Amino acid sequence: TNLLASTYEKVVGIDKSNEALKHVKAEKISGSIDYMPFPDNGFDLVVCSEVLEHLPQGIYKQAILELQRVSNKYIIISVPNDEPIEQEFVKCDECGCVFNASRHLRSFNEEKIQTLLETCRIQKYVFCGTLREDYNKLLLDMKRLFGGGWENPTNALCPQCGSKNTYKSRRNIFTLTIGFLNRIIPHKKQKRWIIALYKK
Repeated sequence: TNLLASTYEKVVGIDKSNEALKHVKAEKISGSIDYMPFPDNGFDLVVCSEVLEHLPQGIYKQAILELQRVSNKYIIISVPNDEPIEQEFVKCDECGCVFNASRHLRSFNEEKIQTLLETCRIQKYVFCGTLREDYNKLLLDMKRLFGGGWENPTNALCPQCGSKNTYKSRRNIFTLTIGFLNRIIPHKKQKRWIIALYKK
């Protein structure tokens, strides 16, 4: 937002986080993506960066409508590329709740991004970022049966009970063997993000 504001006449940033908005030097509004306080067709370009994957279903559906409503011409959307969200699962040590470490609730791929918006046509999309090698899903499930394979971020907060105590993955002969098997099995490599441009 700050970079765009140095080039274009009117740029407005919107976010639910007042802490995030402290860093915005352009015009800014505290608000939610599912109800943006802007008029219909209010902006030539609407940018939604790394947001959609975090939204609960009801808010997600409304957000898609809102992006199209406030855009007069273009929309740019950035989301993780074909992300296996179960690979970043954290397990709460207090209540057993399992959740994604980054709080991602859905995954997007090349096919889904092309049909994401109903009133806009996709013009172009690119894959970007570093290459990601995903853990073999079957091996990851097996590893977790033997006590390994869980993420352990220091800032995780359980969405169910609010605890910061996360399950610590165990290393044993089974988890080490599974890790070795995962390393020798060929993996598909792909870029981490998709950025798509849509036009009304």
